[in-house]
Amino acid sequence: MSYALIVEDDRWLGESYQKTLERAGVRTALVQSGYEAMDVIDAEVPSVIVADIMLDGHTTFTLFHELQSYDDTKDIPIIICSGVVDRSLTEEKLKSYGVVEVLDKATVTNEILVDAVKEHGEFATHE
Repeated sequence: MSYALIVEDDRWLGESYQKTLERAGVRTALVQSGYEAMDVIDAEVPSVIVADIMLDGHTTFTLFHELQSYDDTKDIPIIICSGVVDRSLTEEKLKSYGVVEVLDKATVTNEILVDAVKEHGEFATHE
């Protein structure tokens, strides 16, 4: 069964994303750091990752870079859901990290999040 990994250090927001996706039939895991993400990914590779960029003073680009260095994780689609996107990051640079879509936290709705996650992965529904 495939699933989405959510990387969000704001526990309330992460749980909100998790509940939204699970109601839509997407199995999820929620972590608050890149280190936790790698542990979860080592156990089971997700179909898609939804990640904030800023995590307690660090960015998730270290995680994205790490994922690109392994054959079994380099093709995981990444959806950035953040209020902070560095304008110097070109679309080409983001694609090199596996980023397939960028959502603005300030304007993202439940429907937009679900549509983005389902568009970039194959998901089995909850029974």
